[in-house]
Amino acid sequence: MIAAPTSRVLVLGASGLIGRFITDDLRRRGFTAVGVARAFSASQRISALDIELPIMALDASALAGLMRVHEIDVVVNCLGVLQDGPGSDTSAVHREFVARLLAAIPASSRSVRLIHISISGTADEDRTAFATTKREAERLIASSGLPHAILRPGFVIAPSAYGGSAAARACGVSDRSAGQGRGDAVPAGGRCRHRRDHRLARFAADR
Repeated sequence: MIAAPTSRVLVLGASGLIGRFITDDLRRRGFTAVGVARAFSASQRISALDIELPIMALDASALAGLMRVHEIDVVVNCLGVLQDGPGSDTSAVHREFVARLLAAIPASSRSVRLIHISISGTADEDRTAFATTKREAERLIASSGLPHAILRPGFVIAPSAYGGSAAARACGVSDRSAGQGRGDAVPAGGRCRHRRDHRLARFAADR
């Protein structure tokens, strides 16, 4: 079932590449979109419904309260980190947060549908903490019994310098130079000649 423009949508991770686009696009289409992120840039904070919260610190009760206060009908979870590191924990963001979110939805006493941004491919192809924890979140959602949709985008590219987008632009610059200004395109699945050959990383979602 496609949400009607009267639906109120909560976008989690609304400052990231995918989350920002979804938030802005929903608003253009007439939806009330509440965008939540740890922090927004000055150019992103364009509405009173762009809300800064320590999102990873919210427990199930706080998430349920957020849904009740804003009378949310649909939650779009765009949270994600590409790898573990200082301030980034793939398990905490992808699996543990999703577990709290799944507990929060019934606790909100609202009929909420969940749309979750995951990754392309299948479990037997997963080789990184990013991929395995994303897949674990999918399994939690599938077994929850809640109304949901799991979206699995492939390579995501945009003007902003995020992950794969930056790598792709680096490829474009390198290949234009190699093509002596002809602007030769990098074929799908091809190689990027930037310092050394390497395949473009798969990019799915961000905070």
